[in-house]
Amino acid sequence: DIGARDARHSLELAARLGCRVVAVDPVEGNIRNGVELIADHDQGDRVELKPGRIEDIPVADGTVDLVFSRDMLIHISDIAKALAECARVLRPGGAMVVHQTFAGTRLEPLEAAELYGGLAAVADRMEPSGFEEAALTAGFTVESCDVVGSEWREAWEEDGSRRTSLQLLQVARLIRAEDDLRKELGEVNYRIELANALWGVYQMIGKLEPRVYVLSYIDDSKKI
Repeated sequence: DIGARDARHSLELAARLGCRVVAVDPVEGNIRNGVELIADHDQGDRVELKPGRIEDIPVADGTVDLVFSRDMLIHISDIAKALAECARVLRPGGAMVVHQTFAGTRLEPLEAAELYGGLAAVADRMEPSGFEEAALTAGFTVESCDVVGSEWREAWEEDGSRRTSLQLLQVARLIRAEDDLRKELGEVNYRIELANALWGVYQMIGKLEPRVYVLSYIDDSKKI
């Protein structure tokens, strides 16, 4: 689980699949939170949390069946190196599941600039064609691409979670009280909060497009 944050989804993977999971994240705070979460979870003995980055994964060559990446590649400058590392740790015949959000056709340039700046997103990572080309170069085959669009967001509204409508409310208040909140939160934190809230709203209205890719990998040098 690359960019595992606090290993919350790593634990879910272990519970659903009955597998061992190596959770990797570069942020100290995420590692601390993850250690606590793992210790209190009934699947904790299946999850190992390690500090590390996708460009330098702390796992031996050819030892992993599946690499899982959940909406974190927007922060990666060298996508070629990152995907080559994912290929390195996979056994021949292994796979990579990538959940990634890309720019939709309705996203305007000024909106993109504000959003990417607030989230420290690399603009080139927001184009699916560039991701697919990098995956092929790294030796992957694109087995499937599910364009999720607004489906998950719609479902969360219908099941009562209301994730996106709550984010819309947050956006409204951040804009209405902009001057006061910039002073209270600081410029950087204000931009982060606004971009995080807009992320969900933009998914709902087609300015952003979540996709799930399944990539397969066969190391030609290890073919029999």
